[in-house]
Amino acid sequence: MMILPFFTKGQPAHASIKVLEKNHGFKEITVGSDITVLSNKIEPAQNGHETLQGIKYFQVTDTALLKLGKEVKINKILLGVYNQKIAYIHLYLDEQNGDNLLAALKNDYGSGLRPTPKIKRYHWKSSHVMLRFNATTNNGTTVVFADRDLNKTVFASQPKDLYDEHEEEYLTKVP
Repeated sequence: MMILPFFTKGQPAHASIKVLEKNHGFKEITVGSDITVLSNKIEPAQNGHETLQGIKYFQVTDTALLKLGKEVKINKILLGVYNQKIAYIHLYLDEQNGDNLLAALKNDYGSGLRPTPKIKRYHWKSSHVMLRFNATTNNGTTVVFADRDLNKTVFASQPKDLYDEHEEEYLTKVP
């Protein structure tokens, strides 16, 4: 199976965190950008995912954004928005597509940090973007891109029990 450099916007993959820093997100969706640039590709999230921890969520409706070559199909993309800026990009995949996506992430960004070998969770961090890959057998795979500055602002006044990482690396819990 051939893994394409899905996140490099046409650049060759060099397995470097610098690629994450340059791209700031997933395909044409970039963390830190204004949500209005995607207004014709999103709708307000529903089914209890409208707002969580002060973040307003939108679901991506553009089906072109739900595919990565022939190897990866994304079930759903939610965007977490704070003050009209995209703070989080949540990708939801089944287990097989998650494995294919993990291979692509490692190809583009390097092996990542795996804090607990028994858990299929990986982290990458550039100066402006955090990325987390988390696979579970029951819930499939979730990938979260986060703008580090917006993330810090969002949680500055939140109770500490909302953090699921060290205080300086918190991410919103997945909706």
